[in-house]
Amino acid sequence: MDSPCITLHTEAKSGFCYSDGYDGVSDSDVEVLFRLCREAAASLEGELMKRRLKRIPDQPGDLGKCCQSLHDTSRKVIIRGRLDGRALKQVNDAVEILKTSQATLPAKVYREFLQDVIRQCSPDLALLCAASFGRKRLLDLGANGRVDLLAYVKNARHSLDSPALETLTSGYQMPASNSPQLADIRAQSRSADATVDTSDTVEQPSSTEGVRQYQGDGHTTGPLAGRVYNLSVEDIQTVATSDQIRGQIWLTNPYTRNSSPFITVPISRGLSNELATIRVRVM
Repeated sequence: MDSPCITLHTEAKSGFCYSDGYDGVSDSDVEVLFRLCREAAASLEGELMKRRLKRIPDQPGDLGKCCQSLHDTSRKVIIRGRLDGRALKQVNDAVEILKTSQATLPAKVYREFLQDVIRQCSPDLALLCAASFGRKRLLDLGANGRVDLLAYVKNARHSLDSPALETLTSGYQMPASNSPQLADIRAQSRSADATVDTSDTVEQPSSTEGVRQYQGDGHTTGPLAGRVYNLSVEDIQTVATSDQIRGQIWLTNPYTRNSSPFITVPISRGLSNELATIRVRVM
């Protein structure tokens, strides 16, 4: 007999498995076995919960609170098999955001995080994230905090997932990793890659004066000095269709062969601050 396993014993029949059937077992013994097995299942479930909680590593600040919320919600789902209150509202909000086009940056960032969880882990854990902390708490983490949270979910996914959570995911119609709703970011990424073309060169001017006006130390000196953030294609689309552009838009064709052309778009301080709170700083 394979291990681990469960064997049943009665006075009339000893050492049999439930898959063997109950021939020769009296009705009263079946009732007793049922009660004992139910008590054993409850005991095992409690032990599993304790061991899962012991595996929760300490995380600082708001990140730690989000991680703890994931385990608390997972436990409630296993025991109760349902969501209610704020968790239910947050899941409905998440499903709606995943299935529809979003115009605001906060909604786009939240959608992007949930899509990452679905692709890297599972739709079950995306639902768990939505039920555990919702949109606002996720945005409050900042860009680096969201990366750390995604890493945590990936590492802890086996202790967070459960059959009960899988049942809820199906009932709330959380999109799967191959659903059409998740195809747009992949398509945009491919489009962004396709636009980078370093084979085209710009004719070198004969005057060295023209070269000098493009020389400098990048973003470390001069009027363009400042912090640099990594933006997405969706961010650029949002800027282009907003009313937050301030001043002249410039296209620069570098004289050096290895540098790609780029566009300079001055924007409002308010939009700049909003982008800076949701994107990763690179310089």
